[in-house]
Amino acid sequence: MVASRFKFGKNNWKKFISFLVFLIVLCGTFYWGYNYGQKGRTIFGLTPAVTNTEVGKPANVDFSLYWQAWNKLKTDSVFDTYSQTMVYNSISGLLSSVNDPYTVFFTPSDNKLFQTDIQGQFEGIGVELIMKNGVPTIVAPLSDSPAAKAGLKAGDIIMKVDGTKSSDIGFNELVNKIRGKKGTTVELEIIRASIDKPLTFSITRDTISVKSVTWEEKNQDGKKIMYVRVRQFGEDTNSLFADFAAATRKAKPDGIVVDLRDNPGGYFESAVDLVSYFIDGGTVVEQENKAARSRISRPPILLR
Repeated sequence: MVASRFKFGKNNWKKFISFLVFLIVLCGTFYWGYNYGQKGRTIFGLTPAVTNTEVGKPANVDFSLYWQAWNKLKTDSVFDTYSQTMVYNSISGLLSSVNDPYTVFFTPSDNKLFQTDIQGQFEGIGVELIMKNGVPTIVAPLSDSPAAKAGLKAGDIIMKVDGTKSSDIGFNELVNKIRGKKGTTVELEIIRASIDKPLTFSITRDTISVKSVTWEEKNQDGKKIMYVRVRQFGEDTNSLFADFAAATRKAKPDGIVVDLRDNPGGYFESAVDLVSYFIDGGTVVEQENKAARSRISRPPILLR
């Protein structure tokens, strides 16, 4: 029996290698197209800017759907997609899922704004704002502030800030646009109930100092009343309320009115300490989570 051998010539080797390369490219293209088109994701993994995706990851939680949506958005969205903004908004959505209005996420800029408010000093026009019926409304301009001097009044609705509609931006962004460096100018377009057409105010910003506690002695139907307003629970709240308590002991009033209207909150400990002036001691507040319940107590501090 005679066996014959098949030998590749030089040209045959070139053809074989070319065919092999073509086959690899074809399979790779098919695999990429399948992952992109059918699974809605790329084969390149997460966006390079996203790091520490596994740090702190809870057991038995499948995040594959989240990353699938992330990559689909980054790849196909016609809008700008900033990774850090997407992370912040993801966290905000996560916290809102428990339907607790007091559980919120602060971005670095939000936290900076909060800390500035708590300290009681900032640069702006000096006006208190709330969202009322879905629109930014002035509670009151602060006494002797640029807003008060310009003629802004309680109840004014802010429609535009420097030409930007309030309805096009969030409340925090609106506040940031109104604030700014001392000496700069901001233009507000407002609606006032008593006037048919919008009013425009050009206001120069200044340094605004706001005490968290203010008080005055009033006469109500022949009785002496000590009226105290607590705007927020800030860094100066405890010391200022102690001053109010001293003034109250000296005045020996017939009654005390504590005004907490439009108080947005602040430091938890400051609020707890203030309650001590109005109780006989013992438990002020109870805190509870899934693991345990704790009580916070304070000794009484007499106002009179």
